[in-house]
Amino acid sequence: MEEFLLNSPNPVLRIKKEGFILYANEAGKSLLETWESGIGEKVPIKIRKTVRKAAFKKKSEYLEFEAGEKIYSATFTPSSDGKSAILYASDVTSSKQAEKKLSLKLSLINRHHEVLSQVAELALKTPDIRTLLNESLTLIAATLDIEYCKILKLLPDGNFLFETGIGWSIEDIGKVIKRDAASTAGYTVFSKIPLRMEELNRKGSIEGMGLKGYQEITGGISVLIGSVEKPYGVLIIHSTKKEKFTKEDTSFLDGVASLISLTIERNKVEGTLQDKIHFLEILLDTIPAPVFYKDREGIYRGCNELFARMILGSSKEMVTGYSIDELSEAIPAEQGNFFKRVDRQLLQRGGSQVYESRVMCSDGIIREFLFNKAVYRGLNGTVGGLVGVMLDITGRKRTEENLLKSEERYRLATEQTGQLIYEFDLQNGHVEWAGAVTELTGYSYSEMQDFTYYDWLDHIHPEERRRVQQEFKKCWNTGEKFNEEFRFRREDGSYFFVENKGVYLRDEEGCVCKALGVMKDITEIKLSSEKLKESEELYRSFLQNFKGISFKLDRDFAPLFLEGVVEEITGYTEEDFISGRIHLPDLIDPEDRSLLSISPVSYTHLRAHETRGNLVCR
Repeated sequence: MEEFLLNSPNPVLRIKKEGFILYANEAGKSLLETWESGIGEKVPIKIRKTVRKAAFKKKSEYLEFEAGEKIYSATFTPSSDGKSAILYASDVTSSKQAEKKLSLKLSLINRHHEVLSQVAELALKTPDIRTLLNESLTLIAATLDIEYCKILKLLPDGNFLFETGIGWSIEDIGKVIKRDAASTAGYTVFSKIPLRMEELNRKGSIEGMGLKGYQEITGGISVLIGSVEKPYGVLIIHSTKKEKFTKEDTSFLDGVASLISLTIERNKVEGTLQDKIHFLEILLDTIPAPVFYKDREGIYRGCNELFARMILGSSKEMVTGYSIDELSEAIPAEQGNFFKRVDRQLLQRGGSQVYESRVMCSDGIIREFLFNKAVYRGLNGTVGGLVGVMLDITGRKRTEENLLKSEERYRLATEQTGQLIYEFDLQNGHVEWAGAVTELTGYSYSEMQDFTYYDWLDHIHPEERRRVQQEFKKCWNTGEKFNEEFRFRREDGSYFFVENKGVYLRDEEGCVCKALGVMKDITEIKLSSEKLKESEELYRSFLQNFKGISFKLDRDFAPLFLEGVVEEITGYTEEDFISGRIHLPDLIDPEDRSLLSISPVSYTHLRAHETRGNLVCR
């Protein structure tokens, strides 16, 4: 053991518990020299206390101490009699220096993380991106102990804008730096990796940008702000010190740039979302119907101005965030309970919901509304709430009631006047009938509803069917109204005369889609007309055989009509007299003209001149 201690490469000392040195090996003599001590002399107080403690406890003690520029780790082993102890020391200078360096690095990393946390907090709290950039640069400069820090924003044309900076002249802020001059920034954007500038060429990278008076700058780091696809610019730091920047400095700077990038992108997204929200709010307010939306708990999360003003008599701000119960002053209890019940049904069932309801509005008027509601879902697919649109159908309801009354009056009128009303859907052949269906056709109403367009054509008299079809085709092509008379077959096989008037309707594309018409029974009129025509023919035949003239004169003896053998007797045509070219009294012999004024009605003989000048007597 003594030989081992003597030849040990590490210092070995035997020390009395009083602190006197009894023995030192070759390696231990370096310690004595450092302590400026020798055999028989005392060791430093710190070593002396540890020896005494080990001898007293009869238990090994450990101690780290410095001797000159070295650090030792020593073990103090007491002797069996407790009068001395052996000091065995190991040189741990290298490991301690490594630990110290590691500790410093960890401390630096912790500091970097702390600053990154501060930048992240600023990013969340600071709405203005320029303020965030300035405060971030201040933190960077303080953390890395640098004098200059700047952000160059990449412009669409490839040049750079000196957006903001720390340590630079105020005149430099806002300058546009040509991309050829900003080689460092351009390379960082191009390469997408951080760049450490150990030997900075001031003329090429600083003065070349048009930035004067910074000759003391020696180095720097440049990192990319933004994504590879959408670079925002570069973050660059500079120092006047000779110390080189470390990888940790680069990583820290890259982390700050990443946070700034995320914040810029987030602000863009939030700005876009705000624009969309603003647009949707304007859109909702321009919708001429009350619109609202609620969450699952029935809390109004938004509405348009019309809903707030017309329904609740309030503003959007006073509606948002409140439930039906909290708005009880504006919503009657019975009405509110109904709304809550149907809302629960919709939220439980999902989908959409349509119903009509009477609503007491803020002006005290009860109006009819058509509610169209549907649930909306979150990104995870769960129901988030419901949205509703209220269409004011008060006017429509009133119109429907008036229309029903009008239709009833019209139905009664058509039935009483013997008319049939029809609507042909020419796309599917379906026909709607109304009016005196049974009275005219003999068919029941339900039987007539089964009639198609072709069934209707088949009931037209065969002698007239082709003519009617041709007239319909002409009106189809020209767009004119149709007006035809024909015979229509009843259920019992007999025919009656109808007057058919109607019009073709066209769709949005200009194609004929429907025919609307009215069929009127004109059988009696038709028969009377035929009888009158027969009577007129008999009268004309009588006059022709009678060889006379029948006429009617007004008070000035101008003929209103002439019938008979006019031209044969007078030599003039009926048109000559009716047009006034020939005046009938002028043809009366002057001696007989006085007879015309005897009485309004008379029978007499008059002499008249014919075209040849002959005097005839009638």
